[in-house]
Amino acid sequence: MMKVLFSLLLTALLLCGCAAQNAPPAETASTVPATAVPPETAPAQPGFSMVPLSGNSPATAYSLPENVTGFLLLRDKLLFFSGHDSTTLTLLNSDSPEPAAVHEVPFALYAENATVQLLDMGLSYFDSTSGETVVLDNSLRELRRIPVQDDLTGMPLLSADGEKLYYCTASAVRVLELSTGISRILKEVSYPVQGLSGLLLDDTVLQLSITDADGSWQTLFLSSENGQLLHGAQGNLLPETSGDSYLLQTNESILFGQTGGNAMLLYPRQPDSDCFFLPDAYGAVTVSAAEGATVIEYYSLPTGSRTAELYIPGTVSPVTLVQATDETIWFLDTGEKPVLYRWNPVNSSIADNRSYSSPYYTRSEPDYEGLAACSLYAQELSTQYGLEILIYKDAAALEPWDYHLEYEHQASTLYRELETLNRHLKNFPAGFLKTLRDRFTALKICIVRSVTGSPESGSQDAVNGIQFMDGFDAYIVLATDQNTEYALYHELCHLMETVILTESVAYDRWDNLNPSDFRYDDDYVSNRTRDGSNWMKPGKEYFIDTYSMSFAKEDRARLFEYAMTAGHEDLFQSPNLQAKLRQLCTGIREGFGLERSEEAFLWEQYLEQ
Repeated sequence: MMKVLFSLLLTALLLCGCAAQNAPPAETASTVPATAVPPETAPAQPGFSMVPLSGNSPATAYSLPENVTGFLLLRDKLLFFSGHDSTTLTLLNSDSPEPAAVHEVPFALYAENATVQLLDMGLSYFDSTSGETVVLDNSLRELRRIPVQDDLTGMPLLSADGEKLYYCTASAVRVLELSTGISRILKEVSYPVQGLSGLLLDDTVLQLSITDADGSWQTLFLSSENGQLLHGAQGNLLPETSGDSYLLQTNESILFGQTGGNAMLLYPRQPDSDCFFLPDAYGAVTVSAAEGATVIEYYSLPTGSRTAELYIPGTVSPVTLVQATDETIWFLDTGEKPVLYRWNPVNSSIADNRSYSSPYYTRSEPDYEGLAACSLYAQELSTQYGLEILIYKDAAALEPWDYHLEYEHQASTLYRELETLNRHLKNFPAGFLKTLRDRFTALKICIVRSVTGSPESGSQDAVNGIQFMDGFDAYIVLATDQNTEYALYHELCHLMETVILTESVAYDRWDNLNPSDFRYDDDYVSNRTRDGSNWMKPGKEYFIDTYSMSFAKEDRARLFEYAMTAGHEDLFQSPNLQAKLRQLCTGIREGFGLERSEEAFLWEQYLEQ
């Protein structure tokens, strides 16, 4: 599980200006002056094809050569990256399939990492074999090469105007003034691993990625003018900026804003979406999987509204890049055969009156009005389902001995999770949850931000949910920074066993469903290093995953969560899992008095007739 990687201080960083201070004195140049290269017209690449594919989709699809790995927009032209050991850059006009120019690079160069920078005059990339930054114009003609002779670590970054080269050595972050050839220290830094990873907000902020003594990644943000440390954050952050606009995707939401304005959060309709920033339109595009299709959705950041959506049959994965020119959005699928899509969201507009954004509130100053509305909603659901649903500080008031609960303060996140919880609890038949609730003095579902363990207790670093008891009160804890759907069904299954084991004999011979030479670990710690591949061969699986081999109860809980969720038809083709699923379903029917019901329950959706 990934943890949230930013705090309010990061917002302050992205909103702040970089006030000039006295910089360190200039030093004698320790770099070789940049070499100017006379422009030469690059020939067009023979054989590159961009062939339109037939179809009725609002997006036009183009078939590309099989070795295409990515693309960028260079002004109003398409720049394709082809090859792996070496790279061919091919420039095409967006309205013509004929190549306009080509540039050969004798090593691997990819569009989706930070090795290529778009500049005012064209683009640049770093040639690690020669230690030079290569600058090309907008027609892929080589303009200059900028060598660096210091003990360079990572990759140098060139300012958009081509006047300054920022780079990192083993002991400092430096800047080379190309007009004078003078290099000076911006900030003295010395970490086990360090390198520049971004030049942000109109080149005013340098992003430095480092590892500390224990190997953990951190991100430092420095003023590009004087090296002042603006902020540090845990993790290797990947913010996107253009001009004074910024966007940062986390595992649960998207932080965005403009300098001088309030930071905002966008919560896409599909929480597990990949998000791409469209700064020129101040919008965002999300890509997510749907049943048998891929969904592309367009969001207007000023309003938080979802204004367009596009369904593409099949799986478009991975989408390596999304770019926009005027009202046109381009995105690339580099799957089995590369396909480029051209989409105008106006042709796929929808009416969705919901706003998916909200102000970025902090733990010290939360949205009290929004939290009050969530509290009322939680009370309504508690009454509806005959249990207790706790949020905010109440949800984290009681902790088990082996895990720490961090409460969730974002009202928009809590409301989203309450809606999700309501949707999933509706999957149980009438009276089911009451029968479960009556086994305890209380059944409480707690929605928190994160659930983290400790090495001392032998618990996992972080989990998507836990279940524990306090006296005769039963608790299920769901973490919003993870997929709560699977966690809810998993933890409910553990509690359901308190009913099934006393009302049914279906689980009495559960071990007979396993291979004769198999034994459960009956221990979570030793299970982490277990090799269970012999019992998970495709088409003959006995278990969902290795974790299912820790305890019999975890085997059944993992089966139940997969049985309740979509997309597992192929997995349950295994006759071994079919046998376990049938026994699981028998136990639930007998335990909860559903033997005579003719209703097909959700957990029976994969049962073969």
